[in-house]
Amino acid sequence: MSSFLPPSERIWWNTPIGKEEVLWIGIALVWCLIMFFMMPYWHIYGKQNLSNEAYQTTPARFQSRVDEMVSQFQVLDD
Repeated sequence: MSSFLPPSERIWWNTPIGKEEVLWIGIALVWCLIMFFMMPYWHIYGKQNLSNEAYQTTPARFQSRVDEMVSQFQVLDD
């Protein structure tokens, strides 16, 4: 059977689902829920990429830091 042909049964959603497919759908649903509830936990208690860190600088100081980095890591001269 090809995807170009219509389904052999007109009401295809009444076809029973196999036990293995229900098991894998259940496993995927449980894993999605675990990951969904872990996201806020990681945001609050994780030690990575904190969103509350901020640095105060001026445009002149930032430009001097950029120039230092460029001179330190520049590989090719034009």
